[in-house]
Order: sequence, then structure tokens, then C-alpha cells
Amino acid sequence: LSEGLLFSSPQAIMQGESVSKPVLQVINTRAIATGNGPPRYRVLMSDGVNTLSSFMLATQLNPLVEEERLSAQCICQINRFIVNSLKDGRRVVILMDLNVLKTADQVGGNIGNPVPYNEGQGQQRSSAPAANPAPSKPQQQNGNLSGAGKSVAAAPKYHAPSNQFGKASAPSSVKTPGGSQAKVVPIASLNPYQSKWTICARVTQKGQIRTWSNSRGEGKLFSIELVDESGEIRATAFNDQADKFFPLIELNKVYYFTKGNLKTANKQYTAVKNDYEITFTNETTVVPCDDAQHLPSVQFEFVSISELENKPKDSIVDVIGICKSYEDVTKITVKANNREVSKRNVHLMDTSGKLVTATLWGNE
Repeated sequence: LSEGLLFSSPQAIMQGESVSKPVLQVINTRAIATGNGPPRYRVLMSDGVNTLSSFMLATQLNPLVEEERLSAQCICQINRFIVNSLKDGRRVVILMDLNVLKTADQVGGNIGNPVPYNEGQGQQRSSAPAANPAPSKPQQQNGNLSGAGKSVAAAPKYHAPSNQFGKASAPSSVKTPGGSQAKVVPIASLNPYQSKWTICARVTQKGQIRTWSNSRGEGKLFSIELVDESGEIRATAFNDQADKFFPLIELNKVYYFTKGNLKTANKQYTAVKNDYEITFTNETTVVPCDDAQHLPSVQFEFVSISELENKPKDSIVDVIGICKSYEDVTKITVKANNREVSKRNVHLMDTSGKLVTATLWGNE
């Protein structure tokens, strides 16, 4: 294990320093409720000396926990991570990419006798004997984890199905139009308690400007969907902000977004997997990012067609399959507003052998 690496200065994960692929042991994982969004998993990890619970899995790594590949007592190598500072000063380490080097069954227990780390008091060590002593301290060597008298080959690297990441990464800070430096944070860390933030994200969906009129007045709006390595979020601009940002923001381009109101997402109007959404304000700034090959273009969580019958009504799912057949476009009249719309049925099949009908509406 990378003994003491979590907290020893200057190369400390918790200080956001550059640390090269630390090897740590999982002590426990715990699901955190996120409403209608995908679950988030908090991970308690050990370096053999201390334990820390400030680790959070990026949602694209959820299958590692759900398929029990990442479980208590397994040993993993952290390939990429982001350290985010919360408003109260605490830090959260978001795990973006990792390898499971040794399963829980292969390890057989906790390594060393680690004690909880109290940030600000330095590295703590326990003088008590190890509860589950290892015959020798495991070391990462040429892709194998050696120890206990023999070498164990590393488990195959897990590749999240939703993304393929390059080696490039976005700058950790960006200059705002006022000239000050703003720290870039991952989308997954955004919450309504933050007032100042900057994200670097790709625009994966851009709607047209729509107008409304009711008893309270009239106005206009347009919405976009944003994706980075940690997750996705919806953003909406109203009235003056809609006029300002609609011609500036292009589909599939990457931008720095600074400031904006964060509120609980209205799931009636969005299928984006995030409990929050952004509303642009007079203080919102949007700056193009030219070096962003690392950002994904879209996020998927595919399910088999055979599993659809077990999903609750009105669930939002991602399906991939081949088109077995399709029907001609037809016109129907919507009774609610007597408006005529187009529809087409497309029949899809996947490797499960099941068939499902997808209906496309309007310009789709």
C-alpha cells in the first residue's frame, strides 16, 4: 500500500497535490440517496496507517460497486481523481478512474491497523498490533501486486462504458472576465450551498428558444445539457440571458461556466441524471475552452431491452440496438391544443433477442 501517502506532505491527495496512482485499500462503501438521480457511493479507504471517508465515486464507476468488484478489503490503484473543497472547508476526493488490483477474497482482511485521520492534526499512527497483519507490505510492481509470499496478477482494468477519457485535462483554474482566477470544480460537486463556482463542460444538447405567456406575464427561455468527466447537469437561460447566451453557445463545444443559481431539478422537464440544475443570472459568464479533448461527448447507462419490462413506468433509460424495421411518418392531432404533430415508430432489437418500439415525435 502507499503507506501514509494520503496525508504526508508535500505529496498529499487531500491537498490536491500531484500524486502518481496511489494504491489504497477499501474499508467500506456506502450508498448515498440522491432522489431520482443515480446513486452516489461514498468510500472509506485506508493507506495502512490512516482511514478516510472523504472519497466519492464518480457515477460512471458505479458498476464497480453494484457488481461487487469494488468491495470492502479489496485493494485498488487510483488512476485519476479530483479534490474538491466544500464551503465549510472540508475536502472531497472524487475518484474518476481506478483499477481493482486485488479482490477482497484475495486479501482476506484489513491490512495494518489504520486509525481514522483527523484533518489538521497530521498523520496519525497506531502503536497497537495489526488486527489482520500482512506477511509483507504489498508493493505495486510492473502491474502485479506482490506480497504474502507470492505475486498476484492485477485484475483487468475497468473501463466505464459511458466515457472514454484521454490523457489531457482541463486547467485547474481559469481567468474570469474581471481578471480574477476561478477554480474549476466537477459538475458532480455542485450543490445549492455554493455561490461561487466554475465548471468546464461540453454542451451535449441545446434547445431552441421557447416563449410562454400566462397570467403572471410572458417571457422566453432555452436550455442546454452539460457534461464533464464527473457527471451531467441541465442549465436554463431566461429572457435577457436567453438573448445574450443563445448565439454564443454552440452544440458540442466546451466552455467554462461561472456562477449561476443552483436549485433542485424539476424532473418533469428533464431526464438529466442530476438532482440539481443551473439557472443563468446577470453574473453568469461563459468562456470558450479550446483544450478539452478529455471531456466526454455524452454519457450513457445502457440497459438491455429484456430488462425494460422490469423498469417502473416513466423511467428514463438508455437503450442500444439495431433497427429491425420502421414505419412511415404519420400525423396525429393532439386533443389538448388541437395541434397536429408528426410521429414515427422504430422497432429495435438487441443481443437479448427482445424487440421494443421507440416512437419519435415532431422534428425527431
